[in-house]
Amino acid sequence: MDIQDPRVHELARLQIKMGAALQNGQRIHIKGVPVSCAPYAEVLVQEAYLAGAANVEVFWESSSIERLRLLHAQEDALDDWYGPNESAWEEMVQRGDCELAFFGTDPCGIDGCNAKRIERADKVRRKMTAPLVQAHCANRIRISTSALPTTAWAREVFPAYPENEAIDLLWDAVFAACRITGDGKAAARWHDFVRTASHRCNWLNGLELSSIHYYN
Repeated sequence: MDIQDPRVHELARLQIKMGAALQNGQRIHIKGVPVSCAPYAEVLVQEAYLAGAANVEVFWESSSIERLRLLHAQEDALDDWYGPNESAWEEMVQRGDCELAFFGTDPCGIDGCNAKRIERADKVRRKMTAPLVQAHCANRIRISTSALPTTAWAREVFPAYPENEAIDLLWDAVFAACRITGDGKAAARWHDFVRTASHRCNWLNGLELSSIHYYN
């Protein structure tokens, strides 16, 4: 993937402006960025500041480092938490920040790790992020979720291709799914899609159906 590809910048612009709906003077938190996607993260940060962000904070994700922790950290150290605490989450909500969260961790990243150690570490993560999850569910903070192509996922999706070709194919698939062509009109295409979907939704609701049975 060429970071100078206009589709890359168009995707980042779409995720910032339409996904997270960043407003001028607002802070944005970009979470779960795989370290392998650092060049794309720089594009995201650039687009966020161009859109008027007051500050951009990036939280990184590394499947390989997490695997090493699960394999080798002392048992009680799995209870440690180094991320934001509850007061930090609440400050984020009260300030009206927005969030862009990514999912791109290695699907096989923790294969072979002890299940009890995985659960112990995950229990701490769930506890410490619970206030933010509750804020999401209550619509107290705007969040957009997305996925980023990584080599690990490219191997799973396109196993018949060499890694360098597979990752390019995965990026192409993401661009296509997000209506990205590089012509700068992706947002307009999404607005058209939303209008069409809303029209169909209203039409279906207007039928006042009690149930729908689909046949394949």
